[in-house]
Amino acid sequence: MALVTVLVVMAITVSLISFMFIRQDAWVRSLENSSSRAQAATVARSAIEWMGELALEDAKDKKGGHLAQAGPEEIPLFEVEGGELTGRIEAAQGKLNLNNLSKNGVIDQSGLKVMRKFFDLIDVPVELVEALADWVDKDGDIRPPSGAEDEYYLSLKNPYRTANVELAELNDLYFIKGFDKKVIDKLRPYAIALPEGTPLNVNTASAEAITAIFGGALPLKWGKSVVEARGNGFEKVSDFKKLIPLKISIPTGWSISVNSWYYLVRAEARFQRARVGYMALIEVRENYDTAKIIWLKEA
Repeated sequence: MALVTVLVVMAITVSLISFMFIRQDAWVRSLENSSSRAQAATVARSAIEWMGELALEDAKDKKGGHLAQAGPEEIPLFEVEGGELTGRIEAAQGKLNLNNLSKNGVIDQSGLKVMRKFFDLIDVPVELVEALADWVDKDGDIRPPSGAEDEYYLSLKNPYRTANVELAELNDLYFIKGFDKKVIDKLRPYAIALPEGTPLNVNTASAEAITAIFGGALPLKWGKSVVEARGNGFEKVSDFKKLIPLKISIPTGWSISVNSWYYLVRAEARFQRARVGYMALIEVRENYDTAKIIWLKEA
């Protein structure tokens, strides 16, 4: 009996020691993962700031900013001590700014015409424009046939009120009637929400965005021909205007440029098993001493 008791105690002791080693190993791995994640986050955040300064330097180049005239720039994969880093930077004003729809909370018919044409060209239901307009305008009037104001949003399971202000970022669309992931994913390559009304950078804009700002006066075929003709980019707005047919003009409240002062930047760093990515909207101006981060989020 005593021998059995000893064996039982030994078995329990061995099991306890094994359990302690397993827990210790898990704790060590947890510390390693936390350390690796912290390293990855630091490198990715530093890369965001570095790309911001790169865009600022480009904006101050008197010979003309390369980044504002080219498409998205991929930062090639390169190794850092113990890990690797990738990045991407693109001129944000090459996307159609949804906040151009409203000016001080007021929306005019020309703005609605541009947005409807834009939604149609990228295969997004045109009736969603009314819901977007109601979300950003300052009045409480419902735009037919598919607009929505407080009455609709307060009737939801988790109620909230209409914002009546411009979008802070594209993900704000999730709050608006009719905008789901499928719709927003269609918008992402072509649209953006910037902190102010901005001209469309025709050097990096898509054929759909370039066509849309004429409010339906020109076909998509023309927009595609502009994209083909711009080559390495237009040096001046007047170079682009030479391609616009006679008697065609850009609707009031919309404008074009060959430059950008807002940029979207992404960075992803990996250390061991940890991978961290960030996405940011940055603003650069010729008179800035450093790039300004408008928003930053983990991506």
